[in-house]
Amino acid sequence: MANQARISNSTTRISIPTSFSVRSIIAVAALFVAFIAAITFIFTWGRVDWENSFKTIWAIWAALIVYCCARWREQIVTIFFLLAFFLFLLGRPFVRILQGKKWWIGGVPAVDFSLWILFLALISLGVGAILFALFTRQPRSETISRFAFIRNRFVSGNRVEWLEKYRDANLNLHALAAVSLTIFIICWLASAYLGYEKLSFIVDKSYTDYFLYFKESAPLPVRTLATFTDYALCIYLLTMPRKRHAYVALSSNILLNIPTLLVGLRGRFMFSVLFATLYFFLRARHDSKDTWIGRFEKRGLIFGIPVAIVILNSINYIRSQQVNLTANFLESIVDFFDKQGVSFEVLSHGYYAAQKAASFENNYTFGPFIDFLTRDSYGRLLSGLPSLPGNNSQTMATESHSFAHALSFFQHQNYLGGEGYGSSYLLELFVDYSWLGVICGSLILGVVLAAMPRMFDRGGISGLVALCSLESIFWIPRDSALGWLTFIVSIQFWLLVAIVYLLAEVLSSRRPYLTSNLNYPTRGEQASTSPHNNPTPQPLDFALISSKPLELLAAKKPQGDLYA
Repeated sequence: MANQARISNSTTRISIPTSFSVRSIIAVAALFVAFIAAITFIFTWGRVDWENSFKTIWAIWAALIVYCCARWREQIVTIFFLLAFFLFLLGRPFVRILQGKKWWIGGVPAVDFSLWILFLALISLGVGAILFALFTRQPRSETISRFAFIRNRFVSGNRVEWLEKYRDANLNLHALAAVSLTIFIICWLASAYLGYEKLSFIVDKSYTDYFLYFKESAPLPVRTLATFTDYALCIYLLTMPRKRHAYVALSSNILLNIPTLLVGLRGRFMFSVLFATLYFFLRARHDSKDTWIGRFEKRGLIFGIPVAIVILNSINYIRSQQVNLTANFLESIVDFFDKQGVSFEVLSHGYYAAQKAASFENNYTFGPFIDFLTRDSYGRLLSGLPSLPGNNSQTMATESHSFAHALSFFQHQNYLGGEGYGSSYLLELFVDYSWLGVICGSLILGVVLAAMPRMFDRGGISGLVALCSLESIFWIPRDSALGWLTFIVSIQFWLLVAIVYLLAEVLSSRRPYLTSNLNYPTRGEQASTSPHNNPTPQPLDFALISSKPLELLAAKKPQGDLYA
């Protein structure tokens, strides 16, 4: 245990560490590199060419990656987001600069805009993640607890390890897992039918035809059940199943997205794999009976990622009815990053489209919520507005709150033919709130990404929201800013939560595994087997989906810090 120098007086006692771990040294060094790169970017702006300015942005990104890896238990979600940020926004310039090719489009103002918005986004994202880590760290003083409210909301106990300890003996947990898994299987079959419907349509048609003409013809009950699939999966995963059971559930979710991959839509498949990988890392942060990141998983990541990249890159040519016979394995990987990094050019297009789209007076940052609450089947009952067409049209570009449609309407020559550029959360923040929106929005995003692992640990509704969000939040570098969060206002989400609660109540007459008088051990404490942690049977109540009891541990001094 590190030696500590203590400063004491009559009222307070403060502990000051005199030695640092290797991880702490690496983290501080990474932040120092990021700071130097940021200063270099600012003071050399206009004196060096764009390529050197971009190198400082890469240095900031790399420094943030190193910092997050040194603190991976609390920043694992941030790591995955930074990788997606590089893939969509930094990959194409990186590849083309190394190849000596032209990597920008548009005039000088557009390129300057793109560099500055990337710089501010990375700096603000890093600051947000660091601030959350500082505010929620375990206090070293026994009597001084700064930022206690924030810390107590996120550092209150280790629910995950408690669930794993009592998972095999707790009937209430079994009931919750059984109900959510059964609903997931039923909804999975409905989603599989919709996937088959897409494959049947695309057999003799092109990728563009799918966007222009495809409409689901499945019965309404089938389409409704399919909307519950992701939520049911997340509820089941939140019961902390054993590794082999999680493998089956997550693999079936990946399998479910293969039809959309064959159609030419790579996003859902990519992020189902990413979601499964991230879930394993979230579970690996805790002591468990299972080794979540073992030899098999490590080999799968090392050898599976390059193969998956080549396959996904091939899909890009197949859906365009092209053949790329000259590319070898390495060239296919490079080409993949070049193709996926098109969102950097979207920033330049967005610069020119921003002023034109401003005339519509639409709010694009909160656009997914606005369109959902006013143009959805239920929202129309309150607003009286007609529904929006799902395909590319002038109506979608001018009347919807989707910047992806507005941008492509002004900048893409074949928008009405079914093609488009997409969007980016950075562009939407800029169009709505200018540079202040980019800074504040990215800072808030950094806080949210750093908070998600702790929300997952707490469980309850907050854990469920975090887990559902992780299925799509990594898409926002090339999509809408808040589209990943619209499920919290959907009827399907809350209806499923209610159904699972009611059915679990029917199956179980015991008290739920999350009750207001259960104390969960923090990391380093041994879980108690007393009747206090194994209460007598009681009727099931709504505390089943609440994380309130974890706040009771705020007054207890933890024996160790999971996030140290």
